[in-house]
Amino acid sequence: MSTLNYIGNLLGIKAEYIKNMRETRSEYLLYVESPVRPHRCPNCHSQTTRIKGYTNRKIQHTTANEKSILLLYRQRRYICTCGRTFNEKTEFSTHYLRTTPRLREVICQQLSEITSFKAVANHCHVSINQVLRIFREIKYSRPSNLPTVLSIDEFKGNAAGQKYQVILTDPESHKILDILPKRDTTELAKYFAQFPRYIRNNVKYITMDMSLQFRAVMKTWFPHAEIVADRFHLIRLVTFALERVRKSEQNSLCNVSRTFKTNKRILIKHFEALTDKEFNKLMDMFHYSPRLHRAYSLKQAFSRVLKFKDNANLQWALDQWLSLVASSDLPEFQSLLKTFNFWRNEIINALTLPYSNGFTEGYNNKIKALKRCSFGLQNFERFRNRILFINTEKGHATTTLHVGYRTKSVCG
Repeated sequence: MSTLNYIGNLLGIKAEYIKNMRETRSEYLLYVESPVRPHRCPNCHSQTTRIKGYTNRKIQHTTANEKSILLLYRQRRYICTCGRTFNEKTEFSTHYLRTTPRLREVICQQLSEITSFKAVANHCHVSINQVLRIFREIKYSRPSNLPTVLSIDEFKGNAAGQKYQVILTDPESHKILDILPKRDTTELAKYFAQFPRYIRNNVKYITMDMSLQFRAVMKTWFPHAEIVADRFHLIRLVTFALERVRKSEQNSLCNVSRTFKTNKRILIKHFEALTDKEFNKLMDMFHYSPRLHRAYSLKQAFSRVLKFKDNANLQWALDQWLSLVASSDLPEFQSLLKTFNFWRNEIINALTLPYSNGFTEGYNNKIKALKRCSFGLQNFERFRNRILFINTEKGHATTTLHVGYRTKSVCG
């Protein structure tokens, strides 16, 4: 097999098309010409091999060894007996485009990763505008159905003049349903009003953090669904209360403040996982601060409450723990009494049902990483489509993908 055959197989171009190759400092030049074969006239649909002339075109292909590959294509133009002239068709050229389908496919593959448009443009040796033009053809519609378990959360997107955006996911199948432009009660109501009542009635469980706004909206538009508080936020409330006690003791006990500051992670670590050295440091903190000892005991008691899974025993264990909080004489924990009583049903659901906001929170971290490497995405539609495209390319498609004819063969 000749060298040109190897090059053709590597680049996805038939070896018979490649006439020569030349390397420069910045790129590889491939001289390409397709063989003469019958073409069907777009006007009268008869076949012809009559040649009118040739046109030299430069078409950008993929990259190799950090250099761009440029096809110097001698394109043939045919003429039919009816007088109509037309260009020949090949798999590496597209009408009006100076990039090959293979390059557009590589760009779409790069855009499915958490990287910036500029990084994709640099990798493929094209302009940022070229990448944006390809991605502009990718659009997602609103989902037509809602899952049995619906998850809602907010994230700081800073897009379209809004600080926070809203993400809707299906936590069971790990799919992103949609991204909403703003965290606004009226806008949320307008969005969910688009779904017929029978579709909204299909939602049986809704997971969320302890947001009064989200709870009010969801109870209005999903009256038959059970609201499940996220376990992570629930545990974090107790951990934050313990941290407030630690900070208070650190500020008040100046002589041993370093002990409380350097060993704060020990308070969060599971007691069973402590090493002997960590256990001794924990006992030192308790020796200096009985308040911190009581706060840590409440945190340990709450971890035992989490082990109950049946409703009756869980209700009893939660009441016992709230009684301990009320009698603990710790002002930092007293706010938990109001919160736990106000969200009692949602907390019981969180501890008895297998649903949580884990997938949603994890994808929020990916969105933050995307926003950070892109130095922000101000265009909301582009931001939304990019998030959904990344999720779709990972095998989690939920919404309809609309791709223009120029990109359909690449991303469709």
